[in-house]
Order: sequence, then C-alpha cells, then structure tokens
Amino acid sequence: MTHPTLAVSASECRPYFLYHFVEGAQVWLFTSRAAAWTSAGSGREPITWAPAAVAHGNVVQSGEIERGRLELTWPLSHPFARRFLAPMGNDPVVLTIFRGHEQVPGEPVAH
Repeated sequence: MTHPTLAVSASECRPYFLYHFVEGAQVWLFTSRAAAWTSAGSGREPITWAPAAVAHGNVVQSGEIERGRLELTWPLSHPFARRFLAPMGNDPVVLTIFRGHEQVPGEPVAH
C-alpha cells in the first residue's frame, strides 16, 4: 500500500474489521461488514468471515498480558456471544483483530 493510498483510505474512514477467535481446536471467523467477506489464506485457499454485529473498544497494545483489556459488544441473540453467558472451561479464547479499508480490500492489518 502506498503512502497516498493509505492517507486517502484513512481519511475516508471506511474501515472494516475481521475477528479471528480460537479456543483449543475451534476457530470462529467474523467480520463487521454487512456481508460475508472472503480472503485468501496462506495457501491461497479461501477463508470466509461471517457477518456479525460486533464492535470493539480501543485496542491498547501492551507487552503485559494482565493489562491488556478489550471490550467487545455483541447482540445477546448472537449464538457466539451467548456461549460466554454460561460458565466456561479453563481454555483461553485468543482473539486477533484485523483492520482493513473498503478502498484497499486486499491489505488488512492485524491488531
């Protein structure tokens, strides 16, 4: 991505987010876009991200895991969100958020 493209992309403020959740062997893929999003995996196989009404607060990057806190907002009717209402096991849920811009769809960035 060139600097002028990045500047235009950021100034038009049309980001989308991809949410990659992992718990043990289970993986869930969601996007903040209104429609499903398909990206290319490392072997160029297609990866489909399901649309979801999910949003997140400010991402604070810290080397101290204990201080890392991120608030996610989901509708209570969403099946993935509902699983967190019941007691969970000891397996951590790992989240990676990718941010992209509608104008440059092939270059999301991990946060």
